[in-house]
Amino acid sequence: MRSSNLRIVKRFSERDKDIFVEKAFEYIGKFFENSLDELATRNPGVECRFRRIDATRITAVTYRDGDIVGRCKVFVRDRQGFKSGIAYANSDSLSGEAYNEELTVESDEQSLYLRPLGMDRQKLTAEGAAELYWSIFIEPLQRP
Repeated sequence: MRSSNLRIVKRFSERDKDIFVEKAFEYIGKFFENSLDELATRNPGVECRFRRIDATRITAVTYRDGDIVGRCKVFVRDRQGFKSGIAYANSDSLSGEAYNEELTVESDEQSLYLRPLGMDRQKLTAEGAAELYWSIFIEPLQRP
């Protein structure tokens, strides 16, 4: 016999957090690229452009009938030598680090997660983070 009470508090290093951010960012990049491809396929008159600038920055632009409807940059924020989070800007400009939303890496007793700065302070996985940023990006196309 043994106790079923075997859970202990996990500890996460800065390296663990860096790797978590890198994997989450990679997921978000693939999510945007695939979603943009599908968006253009399903909607005549909508064209999309996805650019992977480097390992820490992507941009996306949507056009409807040739006019820009949405644009963004998603990038890894680096503070004091560690990857602190993933930011979203309503611009595809590569200059500057201004952003509209940021997901910071946090941990609880069992896992790492991303937490938005906005009003909804939920714990997000990479999938949840990708959906959050996609919903911000696609919102102009969904307006009547």
